[in-house]
Amino acid sequence: MCTCKHTCSTFVCPTEIIAFSDRIEEFRAISTEVVACSVDSKYTHLAWLNIPLLSDLTKQISKDYGVLLEDAGHPLR
Repeated sequence: MCTCKHTCSTFVCPTEIIAFSDRIEEFRAISTEVVACSVDSKYTHLAWLNIPLLSDLTKQISKDYGVLLEDAGHPLR
């Protein structure tokens, strides 16, 4: 799972997700599915993402996985 800051405006965030997306067939070859999760809208990444994307606008998934920095208002990567 990959989570990004609420604006996904840093260079690292799209670079990481694109790397997973570009290598999706390698993951599938080892019976692994990759799912991205972002606190952005699902529409933010549609142009360059070839993997399923969960939108976590409420940040509940981030909370459930223990990666939300509540004071800062965004999840860890």
